Amino acid sequence: NDVDEEGADSNSFVELYTWGRATNYQLGFGVLGEEQPLPRAVRFPGGAEVRHVSCGQFHTVVVTACGSLFTWGVNGDTSRLGVEGGDGRIPRFVVEPTPLPEFGS
Repeated sequence: NDVDEEGADSNSFVELYTWGRATNYQLGFGVLGEEQPLPRAVRFPGGAEVRHVSCGQFHTVVVTACGSLFTWGVNGDTSRLGVEGGDGRIPRFVVEPTPLPEFGS
């Protein structure tokens, strides 16, 4: 395994756990309005390694080790999270981590 300058294993997997009230799909696993009392892992496509996270009342945003950006929560009518449907429609809610192709690989 490779080790970076800070002594961390560069092949390690960093997971994200969320809990609390899921009033806006901000927990990342598709539940709404339910209390999640225990931490639960959020799954990312391809097992992406989480490096940075921003959590809010209406959204969560994650940057992965490879520079990809994932968003979920309230997208609203104006695509606040940058997510648009394949048919050009804007989904009001994004219920699980969704990559933004404009960022990273």
